[in-house]
Amino acid sequence: MILRAAARHKAPGIDGVGLEFYTENWDIIKSDLMDLLNQMFIHNQVSNQQKHAILVCLPKSNGNPKPDGFSPIFLLTTEN
Repeated sequence: MILRAAARHKAPGIDGVGLEFYTENWDIIKSDLMDLLNQMFIHNQVSNQQKHAILVCLPKSNGNPKPDGFSPIFLLTTEN
């Protein structure tokens, strides 16, 4: 499972909820979370909050200062 493989003690996303919340409470929340995600998929619905992200451009190892010398990373919320 991806939750177990993810890095710990990282800053939470824009929702303020860190990975530790999900790993510590997975047995309690997994059914509800899976139902929510399945309904979103079935009905093709994503809330406005889920569409927000923080864009961070990380420099590539080549040190090129031009736009193509950076990799865009989108930091997304970890909950709705």
